[in-house]
Amino acid sequence: MKFLLHNEENITFPTIRPAYQEGDLLFERFRMLTPRDAKDSILGEGGTGIIHLVRDELLDRIVALKLPHENILRDPNARFDVIRETRQAIELTHPHIVRIHDFHEDRRNWGISMQYVRGMNLDEWRHVGTAGTRRTIITYDVERITSWITQLCDALIYAHEDAHMVHRDIKPKNLMLERWEDGHERLLLTDFGITQKLRLHTMMLSRVQTPTDGKGSMGTLPYMSMQQIMGAPASISDDIYAVGATIYELLTGRPPFYEGSYAQIRTQVETVVPPSMVQRLHAFDIPAHDIPEAWESAVSACLAKSPDRRPPSIRELKSLLGLSGTAVAHTEDTHLREEIIIISKALETRGQEVSALEAELETLRRSLSESVPSDIPESEWQIAYNDLKTNFNATRFLLDTAMSERDAFHQSLAATEQSHADLLHHCSLLELEMIHLRELPSTDDAATDAIRQAEERIHQTESSALARIDAIQEEAAEKIRQAEESAQQRAIAVESEAASRIQQAESAAQSRIEAIQEEAAAKIREAEEAARQQSARAESEATARVEQTESAARERIGAIQE
Repeated sequence: MKFLLHNEENITFPTIRPAYQEGDLLFERFRMLTPRDAKDSILGEGGTGIIHLVRDELLDRIVALKLPHENILRDPNARFDVIRETRQAIELTHPHIVRIHDFHEDRRNWGISMQYVRGMNLDEWRHVGTAGTRRTIITYDVERITSWITQLCDALIYAHEDAHMVHRDIKPKNLMLERWEDGHERLLLTDFGITQKLRLHTMMLSRVQTPTDGKGSMGTLPYMSMQQIMGAPASISDDIYAVGATIYELLTGRPPFYEGSYAQIRTQVETVVPPSMVQRLHAFDIPAHDIPEAWESAVSACLAKSPDRRPPSIRELKSLLGLSGTAVAHTEDTHLREEIIIISKALETRGQEVSALEAELETLRRSLSESVPSDIPESEWQIAYNDLKTNFNATRFLLDTAMSERDAFHQSLAATEQSHADLLHHCSLLELEMIHLRELPSTDDAATDAIRQAEERIHQTESSALARIDAIQEEAAEKIRQAEESAQQRAIAVESEAASRIQQAESAAQSRIEAIQEEAAAKIREAEEAARQQSARAESEATARVEQTESAARERIGAIQE
């Protein structure tokens, strides 16, 4: 899958292929896989690196992992540029743009994980099922590529207007196509800036100076505008030119300018007006497709030498081509259908597992029902269960009553303690008042008597309150103790009675089972005895018949001999 344009022959591409085996783990996360009908994990290989099929062990999904060639791996500037481009590409989230996941590195390697596309690029799809070499001219008609170009325009409108990014290398090889069994197709635009940066470093490391007026340019020459070749800053106009060149190639089999050396093709891009698509088809002796005039005019405008004469935006180009609506909703529906199919299969598998478990459970139930005699009466077990339930409810009621009484006693005790606190506070106030009275000059015996009476009342009140508290505490403790003892005795009695009834039920059931077993053993013995007798009778009859037959045979032989 290494495809090089002849104008790139001067570039020395490396031929290193890392010896990765299926199952190898990279970056402690990605497990190498081998696609169906393939010898190794390589999905694609180019001048900048190799793309492998791997499983992301962390997120449990299939992804593509791009690893650079050894010479790029050793270039720190390439690593820096790729990290910067990856940081920008990660922000691109569109159904028709291949998603970049992340940049990964360890001590020996670095790479980029990206969405795995189950398909090929348009350049590869053109040669599927066709005879001849890659130089064979293969074309599409307008009706066939309308959906592809609509999806491409939707992706670029998002990139230009929402993400404010320019692709700089649009061509059929960077347009991946997925096909489903129901006939639906999805086009995905790949290599947003990252591959172009790597290609630039490859050219610099090969020490081949391409004629770009001393400026490094990114892109593929037959799809580059004159401004991009001269190293001007990237612009939307460059992508518009590349889209025009891509449409031109899909409809005619070749880009507008493709013959000659690098310098010759550059001169053609700068000075020559390409023939119309119908004229190019005639030049190739290919029957002209029904190419609408609107498409001829729109593609011709895209390939204009001056950016001012090109459509101002991809949205305007889409309008000139007469492409209305968007393919995103259809693609999302297709993705939903895929997810629904996957989920349905998973649910079907899960349902089969559940059915198998239910069948196994039913088998166990039948085995259990067959192992336990079916004629054992359930009345004894039911009676024991009902008695246990009744006794348990009665015990629970007694315990709840005791707990309620205890809570009431605690509340009463708390209220009494609060009254006691209030009395102590009142006593404190009276004591303060008494101290104040003592400090006043004594004038008569009446004041002294009043103080003495106040002290006596305080002492009586305090003694009464303490006695009341002690009485309440003793009464509450006694009632709680009685309630707990009653509940414990009741629980013991219920437990004993339940254990007795359970033992009786078990004994009765065991006796019943033993009786059934003895009865079954007796029946088995009777059947065996009857079978032995029957066998003995049959054996006796057979022996008698044999003897009769032998006797008749001997008589017959004797008669014949006489």
